[in-house]
Amino acid sequence: MGEDELMFCTRGEVEKLTGVTKRALEHYENIGLLCPARTGEGVSNNRRMYGSADLERLRRIVVLQAYGLKLDRIGQVIDGDDSGLIDVVEGQLGELEEQIRELKRQENRLRNLILFAKFVRVAGTDVFEGLAAGPDQIDEFADIVRESAAYRAALSLMQDVDDDRYEVMFEGLGSIVDDFVMLGETEGFCGVERQVDRFRAWWDDNVCPMRHMGYLGFWAVFEDDVLLPSIVEAAGGELAPGSLQMALFYVCMKRLMVEQGGRIEEVADALDDDVVLAMELATGLARAISEEMGVSSCAIGEVGEAGEAAIVELCAAVLSYMEKILQDAELMAYIDYRGEISLRPQAAGKARRAFGLLAGGDGVAVAAEAADAECDPPGGAGDADGARDAAADDAKDGGESG
Repeated sequence: MGEDELMFCTRGEVEKLTGVTKRALEHYENIGLLCPARTGEGVSNNRRMYGSADLERLRRIVVLQAYGLKLDRIGQVIDGDDSGLIDVVEGQLGELEEQIRELKRQENRLRNLILFAKFVRVAGTDVFEGLAAGPDQIDEFADIVRESAAYRAALSLMQDVDDDRYEVMFEGLGSIVDDFVMLGETEGFCGVERQVDRFRAWWDDNVCPMRHMGYLGFWAVFEDDVLLPSIVEAAGGELAPGSLQMALFYVCMKRLMVEQGGRIEEVADALDDDVVLAMELATGLARAISEEMGVSSCAIGEVGEAGEAAIVELCAAVLSYMEKILQDAELMAYIDYRGEISLRPQAAGKARRAFGLLAGGDGVAVAAEAADAECDPPGGAGDADGARDAAADDAKDGGESG
């Protein structure tokens, strides 16, 4: 078809010539991208007629749309000069990148919803209550740490933050939280551990050494302070504070299972043959668990007998958490991606029963007396064996009555 014949075309002719549908042509006209001439206003055959300039404009629209440019931005390009194209495309790229980031955040939130539901179930809380307010059992155990000087010092430090220090804290923590909420599925729990370690380092520098406060110390300060959750929420969204608490919990449980798995197995094995030995081993295990959770030996002295009983209960609960995690094949495949955990769920359950003996009756005293008898038997080996047998009977009686 020659140039003269293309001077004026109807919509149908343009559709045949270019492949652009009549509906698309009408849409372009409605939003002002195309403005074809009419044969005459107020006459029966008042049709839109496309001239050569309209067809050239349509060609540019089709080309730019094929590259993914939005129609409103296409108008900016073809109504200006060619130099504006790059600026317009860069503007749309910036919008697209932010949309991708938001989609990644949404993806992460949905994955975290699954993990958080498992978290509150592991911690013995109703799923919907836990989703709204977090696991109440952990917050109750955090009361042990709330009696410590380290907790009071950390909370006081957060309450005295001035504007300059706030800016520094926000910059450091905000970067960590942003990377945390943007973790992709391919990074898995390895990525979570990396960001948790970054957070722990930040906490050491800005709040209190994590080794002095443990998980419960972090939980207590994070729950009771206003500043820290607000920074995390501002950087990562409304659900970021709970997701961070959950991530630290899983990392803490995994590392306890890796580092203390052998001792837990020993307690479980001893429980079948030598109850007193099992209780002695459980007492040593309690120190390791309580330290990781934030209740160090010096803090135990601060909380008194009631606090010591709560610590034994805490250790039993931690073993229960481990048992539930170990029984969840999907969760284990996620957190134990290197196959580092050899602890069996049955062993965690049996070890938890040893802490039940420690919590009941005179279990703690029995274990201590038996340990003293082993170190310094007053009447030779025979007396030591007799003391061990008597202690075992007392422990069994105490466990049954409890």
